[in-house]
Amino acid sequence: MRRISANLIYTLEQPEPIKNGIIEITDTGIITSVMSNDQNTEFSSTEFFNGVIIPAIISASINNVTSPRFTGIFNNQIWIASDFTRLEELTQKENERKNYSLWQNFVFLSLFLTETNFTRKLKWITRNKAEILGLFPQTGTIATGEKARLQLIYPFDFKQRNVLINSRLKII
Repeated sequence: MRRISANLIYTLEQPEPIKNGIIEITDTGIITSVMSNDQNTEFSSTEFFNGVIIPAIISASINNVTSPRFTGIFNNQIWIASDFTRLEELTQKENERKNYSLWQNFVFLSLFLTETNFTRKLKWITRNKAEILGLFPQTGTIATGEKARLQLIYPFDFKQRNVLINSRLKII
């Protein structure tokens, strides 16, 4: 059993993030619980991450797709999504490279769309994409029973609840 925590956890199942929340994950990578820790209770063997835990960013690619799960026309463009069941098999380096451009665009838009709630912006690259591609509810949020596909945003502007120009994304 793995137990992880961070300053904020955006489950996207709730309108607000969980402050100092805790996610428990089985040895097979399934989330067994997502809980708040309002009392700041210390649990043994909890890995704490300084930053924000989010569901994994979903990127769709039309290059080198070997087993597409979805093919469709969206905004007059053909989109093919890779087989996201392989997500946990990718190495961290491969996945970071794959999502880097999407992440850069997200940071740029987040810094300029200050009137838009961060939870809403985050849904654009996680839950909404999962719904469009038919991958929801297996992925796109952080919920009990889902595969733990989690990423960490660090550093993060906790006061403004937004990314910083130097924010990075890390698979955890």
